[in-house]
Amino acid sequence: SLEKSLLTPCPYCAGVGRVKSVETVSYALAREVRRVRESLDGSEVIIRVHPDVAHTLKTEEKSVVRSLERDLKKTVTVRPDPAVHREQYFISSATQR
Repeated sequence: SLEKSLLTPCPYCAGVGRVKSVETVSYALAREVRRVRESLDGSEVIIRVHPDVAHTLKTEEKSVVRSLERDLKKTVTVRPDPAVHREQYFISSATQR
Protein backbone atom coordinates (compact mmCIF):
# COMPACT_ATOMS: atom_id res chain seq x y z
CA SER A 1 0.00 0.00 0.00
CA LEU A 2 0.99 3.64 -0.30
CA GLU A 3 1.20 3.93 3.48
CA LYS A 4 3.69 1.06 3.67
CA SER A 5 5.79 2.67 0.91
CA LEU A 6 6.00 6.07 2.58
CA LEU A 7 5.95 5.17 6.28
CA THR A 8 7.82 2.78 8.56
CA PRO A 9 7.17 1.61 12.14
CA CYS A 10 8.13 4.29 14.63
CA PRO A 11 11.50 3.60 16.30
CA TYR A 12 10.61 6.01 19.12
CA CYS A 13 7.51 4.19 20.35
CA ALA A 14 8.47 0.58 19.60
CA GLY A 15 6.53 0.39 16.36
CA VAL A 16 3.11 1.44 17.66
CA GLY A 17 3.04 4.60 15.51
CA ARG A 18 4.36 5.35 12.04
CA VAL A 19 6.97 7.81 10.82
CA LYS A 20 8.07 8.79 7.33
CA SER A 21 10.51 6.36 5.75
CA VAL A 22 14.09 7.52 5.27
CA GLU A 23 13.48 7.62 1.52
CA THR A 24 10.42 9.85 1.98
CA VAL A 25 12.44 12.19 4.23
CA SER A 26 15.26 12.23 1.65
CA TYR A 27 12.94 13.38 -1.14
CA ALA A 28 11.16 15.92 1.08
CA LEU A 29 14.54 17.31 2.03
CA ALA A 30 15.57 17.63 -1.63
CA ARG A 31 12.34 19.50 -2.42
CA GLU A 32 12.94 21.87 0.51
CA VAL A 33 16.55 22.57 -0.52
CA ARG A 34 15.35 23.49 -4.00
CA ARG A 35 12.60 25.66 -2.53
CA VAL A 36 15.04 27.69 -0.38
CA ARG A 37 17.90 27.70 -2.89
CA GLU A 38 17.94 31.50 -3.18
CA SER A 39 18.71 31.89 0.52
CA LEU A 40 21.68 29.49 0.36
CA ASP A 41 24.38 32.04 -0.37
CA GLY A 42 27.53 30.09 0.48
CA SER A 43 29.44 27.73 -1.77
CA GLU A 44 28.42 24.70 0.29
CA VAL A 45 25.02 23.44 1.46
CA ILE A 46 25.12 21.63 4.80
CA ILE A 47 22.30 19.27 5.71
CA ARG A 48 22.02 17.89 9.26
CA VAL A 49 19.82 14.81 9.47
CA HIS A 50 19.23 11.74 11.61
CA PRO A 51 22.00 9.13 11.10
CA ASP A 52 19.58 6.72 9.33
CA VAL A 53 18.68 9.40 6.78
CA ALA A 54 22.35 10.38 6.38
CA HIS A 55 23.28 6.76 5.69
CA THR A 56 20.54 6.46 3.08
CA LEU A 57 21.59 9.73 1.40
CA LYS A 58 25.18 8.49 1.24
CA THR A 59 24.30 5.04 -0.12
CA GLU A 60 21.00 4.08 -1.78
CA GLU A 61 19.86 7.67 -2.41
CA LYS A 62 23.20 9.28 -3.25
CA SER A 63 21.69 10.29 -6.59
CA VAL A 64 19.53 12.77 -4.62
CA VAL A 65 22.66 14.51 -3.32
CA ARG A 66 24.32 14.46 -6.75
CA SER A 67 21.20 15.96 -8.32
CA LEU A 68 21.14 18.75 -5.73
CA GLU A 69 24.82 19.50 -6.33
CA ARG A 70 24.24 19.64 -10.06
CA ASP A 71 21.13 21.86 -9.77
CA LEU A 72 22.58 24.23 -7.16
CA LYS A 73 26.15 24.22 -8.50
CA LYS A 74 27.32 23.85 -4.90
CA THR A 75 28.83 21.12 -2.76
CA VAL A 76 26.22 19.37 -0.60
CA THR A 77 27.47 17.94 2.69
CA VAL A 78 25.28 15.53 4.65
CA ARG A 79 26.03 15.46 8.37
CA PRO A 80 24.51 12.80 10.62
CA ASP A 81 23.24 14.12 13.95
CA PRO A 82 21.72 11.68 16.46
CA ALA A 83 19.96 14.59 18.19
CA VAL A 84 17.84 15.23 15.07
CA HIS A 85 14.48 13.44 14.89
CA ARG A 86 14.23 11.01 11.99
CA GLU A 87 11.69 13.20 10.16
CA GLN A 88 13.58 16.49 10.68
CA TYR A 89 16.40 18.10 8.78
CA PHE A 90 18.29 21.36 9.01
CA ILE A 91 19.62 23.14 5.93
CA SER A 92 22.30 25.81 6.06
CA SER A 93 25.00 27.19 3.84
CA ALA A 94 28.65 27.99 4.35
CA THR A 95 31.66 29.06 2.40
CA GLN A 96 34.07 26.19 1.81
CA ARG A 97 37.52 26.53 3.35
